[in-house]
Amino acid sequence: MLKRREHKRLGHSYDTTPDGAVLSLLHRIGSDMSKPLPTNFYLYFNSRSDAASAASELTDAGFSVALDHSAGDRPWLCLASKKMIPEGRELASLRRKFSDLAKRLGGEYDGWESEVSMKDDEKILHSEFAIKHLT
Repeated sequence: MLKRREHKRLGHSYDTTPDGAVLSLLHRIGSDMSKPLPTNFYLYFNSRSDAASAASELTDAGFSVALDHSAGDRPWLCLASKKMIPEGRELASLRRKFSDLAKRLGGEYDGWESEVSMKDDEKILHSEFAIKHLT
């Protein structure tokens, strides 16, 4: 069973999963979580054909997808992107779907990142303030 962590100052609680920890961090740094934010999901594969198969499925599911070489253990990155409001249940559902897809094609799902949108000045901060969640 998942434990919930209450952030009294913010009035929000998140489960203690990695996704919940990142959502908690986004709130703590003041990101406006009520607006859709560019969110990237990282899947890695051993072959370009496996990455392309994943890309096809993710495109059909409404994601923008880019394939690129990876510097890691698996040579192909399939980067799925979507503008969305980061919400725990949806992120947990996407984690399961991406993990299953990657496993089926011999790859690995490596987490997500979202840009930070500050409430006070409505300015999107760029990648140096992006929050990346790694499993």
